[in-house]
Amino acid sequence: MTLSMDSIEVSKNGSTFSEVQPGLDNFERFMLDAVDEVFCSLGDLCAEAIYRHLSENFDIKKQEIPLKADDFVKAIEKIFGFGAKIIQVQIIENLHKKVGQEFKYHTKEGELMFSDYLTALRQYLGSQFKVRTPN
Repeated sequence: MTLSMDSIEVSKNGSTFSEVQPGLDNFERFMLDAVDEVFCSLGDLCAEAIYRHLSENFDIKKQEIPLKADDFVKAIEKIFGFGAKIIQVQIIENLHKKVGQEFKYHTKEGELMFSDYLTALRQYLGSQFKVRTPN
């Protein structure tokens, strides 16, 4: 089964960027919040177990998820199998709510690629704001 979307669009929803956490750029803050909301929706104990599994088995600490986005994508695909697509879509939906700016992502050949979406969002936010690049 393939998840398909022609395009994803974000409309202004009144969000502001005034609540920037120290040391994090907007992409990092949005990504961490979106992932945390999805994982916590599974239950606090599940979220804690997922973060521990990411750290111990994939060397991805919670705070490193935005900087290791490609590794994070591979890790959740290994952990959740096909269910990773559902988690990815939920993360995208949460990111859309947080961005609050006009942002369009057009899929390649109608197939949603989570890594490509994150790259496009990072580039978009980088053009709007300063964004740290992964080492």
